[in-house]
Amino acid sequence: MKDKFDLRYFTDVLIADVVASQKRLDAEDSPQNRRDIVRTAMSSVEGLIWFLKVRVFGLPRVEWKLTAHEYDALFERSYHVAANGVVRRTTRHLPTATTLKLVARIIRRQFPEFTEDFSGEGWCRVLAAIEVRHRLTHPKSVEDLQVSDRDVQCAEYAFRWTLAFLLRAAAYGAMGELPEDPGGTGDSG
Repeated sequence: MKDKFDLRYFTDVLIADVVASQKRLDAEDSPQNRRDIVRTAMSSVEGLIWFLKVRVFGLPRVEWKLTAHEYDALFERSYHVAANGVVRRTTRHLPTATTLKLVARIIRRQFPEFTEDFSGEGWCRVLAAIEVRHRLTHPKSVEDLQVSDRDVQCAEYAFRWTLAFLLRAAAYGAMGELPEDPGGTGDSG
């Protein structure tokens, strides 16, 4: 098996999944295939964001001049003090849109020429795709399972936007060498 931190292999797998999902939709425009392309595209968005966080910010915190709070936020770490006074680290999910903005701000601090427009139509489509993904993941009615042409377009766009974001980060030199255990998980293989 390939190294799980190999950018080309990782993105190839994600892209292949999105392309296969799109081909299924093109072959048969069914409600299931519409839901599948949204779920696949958005899970790939999450994978790309994870990869970017691990690849870029898994480096020693001092290289990025990250505060302890920024580092913990990026890796979705929070702390809880138990009744007995013991401090335990817990996981706290950081929403996709918030994560992208945090990553962009940190990269921009290191590379001031790095910019991203979080106010334009493209960003609105990314946000719309996130909402569709949430609706499909946590449906409350049959209507929540309906996926429009616009929903499909937004999900596909969100994947391309996130992939381009990752490639721009790499172009600005943000992709350094990986440490042995970039996510601090204790799993180096």
